[in-house]
Amino acid sequence: MEWIKYDRDNSLCALAREHGIAPGTVDSRIKNWGWDLERALTTPPRQCNRIVGGFKICTGCGEKKPILEYDNKRSQCKPCIKKYNKELGQEKKILVLTHYSGSPPRCALCGEDNISVLCIDHIEGGGTKDRKKKGKIGSLAFHYAVIKAGYPSNLRVLCRNCNWLEWIRVKDEKEGEKDEV
Repeated sequence: MEWIKYDRDNSLCALAREHGIAPGTVDSRIKNWGWDLERALTTPPRQCNRIVGGFKICTGCGEKKPILEYDNKRSQCKPCIKKYNKELGQEKKILVLTHYSGSPPRCALCGEDNISVLCIDHIEGGGTKDRKKKGKIGSLAFHYAVIKAGYPSNLRVLCRNCNWLEWIRVKDEKEGEKDEV
């Protein structure tokens, strides 16, 4: 292959991809380190971050995947991170549910024990205020917050149906109080 003089607007990206190196890496080697184009294209990327030729080896599944499959500075690919967070979330959910309702977790009103339909309820309402105070957080962050707060006594386990019925009951009671005033 005939080496061309470095020209950022020319075919640097195409050359970098042809050699399996990220264009930004080649650009950085030339601009910041003063390397010539040949050295920048032929020197393999550092192995310490497990990036080889524009690909990275996932520490979760062990597969070689394009760098675009990763979040910044993460050693696991996006699907592995998603799977890990789902498993961790389920683990924390079960921990919180068993604290409030025993093992196995059950709805406090109807006795439903299907984990996928069980959730945490704020006794006598207050969940909306709590969510607004904490901001927009997911269920994993919510379960961590419950654990960190030392399992507050104003929470209980309900199934989604009972939780909805309780929300309607509390809402109707509050509207009834407003009508009386």
